[in-house]
Amino acid sequence: MLAALVAIAAIWLLTFVNVLGVRQGGLMQLVTTVLKFIPLLALALVGIFFVSADNFGGFNTSGQSGYGALTAVAALTLWSFIGVESATVPAEDVQNPKRTIPRATIIGTAVTALVYILGTVAVMGILPAETLAESGPPFADAADSAFGGWAGPLIAAAAVMSAFGCLNGWILLQGQVPMAAAQDNLFPKVFARTTRSGAPVVGLVVSSVLITVLTVVNYNASLVDQFTFVTLLATLTTLIPYVFSAAAQLLLLITDRSRFEAKRLAGHATIAALALAYAIWTVAGSGYEVVYKGFLLLLLGIPVFLGMRWAAARRGAHVVAAGVAESVTAHRRSCDCPRTWMPRWLK
Repeated sequence: MLAALVAIAAIWLLTFVNVLGVRQGGLMQLVTTVLKFIPLLALALVGIFFVSADNFGGFNTSGQSGYGALTAVAALTLWSFIGVESATVPAEDVQNPKRTIPRATIIGTAVTALVYILGTVAVMGILPAETLAESGPPFADAADSAFGGWAGPLIAAAAVMSAFGCLNGWILLQGQVPMAAAQDNLFPKVFARTTRSGAPVVGLVVSSVLITVLTVVNYNASLVDQFTFVTLLATLTTLIPYVFSAAAQLLLLITDRSRFEAKRLAGHATIAALALAYAIWTVAGSGYEVVYKGFLLLLLGIPVFLGMRWAAARRGAHVVAAGVAESVTAHRRSCDCPRTWMPRWLK
């Protein structure tokens, strides 16, 4: 219960920060990134010198086949990379986005991958596999084992700050995506409303309410189980657009080849086919429960879609009716010119 309450408090604190404006949300992201990055990088670089080869467990200790084990962890692994495309979402609020967003994406992904790999190797090498499997805060436990009791709380604080900053980034996006869809007439117009500072307040609040409900529903699960479930669910719902994007690429290669350079057609087709196969394989690896609940979540979009189409049809009918009325009025006015030669009853 305490963990759930802390999570809900963090959600609404950061929602309030982002309601103040994109600049405030970006400042929070900058501060949390700096505060988390330095300790985690220090552990990744220095912790390598405390690694013991005996601590590394077997490659596959799951009891499943190698293929089955890889399939099961594919979705969890993909979670580390989901969000790369999200750097383009707040493009309207970024200075020189054509230059800034690609550089931030490439540099950020490269640095993050470096810290992930070095940090994971350090933690797995410092702690025995049995201890690591039961550890709640593995980075903090590894720092405590390597450097002494003072390092554990420091790394734990950095891990908390990392989660806090990650949450802030997702909350920033959760308002921007519905706003963009609403501006394209693909989502209710109310989500396009913004404050004076440009914050999409409706999307932020509605999304945080849904996150709060999800947190409350799963509060009785352990932190590891809760994190795993939410991670897999979020990955699944993100994979669906990936599947459609890869399929759309293949369709364009067949129906509109003029968009592509002839010498690169084979390369584009290969990448799109591999992306489609990988996305479907990862969906399968998410597990029955996650696919079941994720499918139900996707079905909840159908009533929204039908409502949007109904509203659009009504607007279209009103426009047609207004156009007809205007034409009739104009016709009547054109017929109201003086006709002194006509009898009064004919006029």
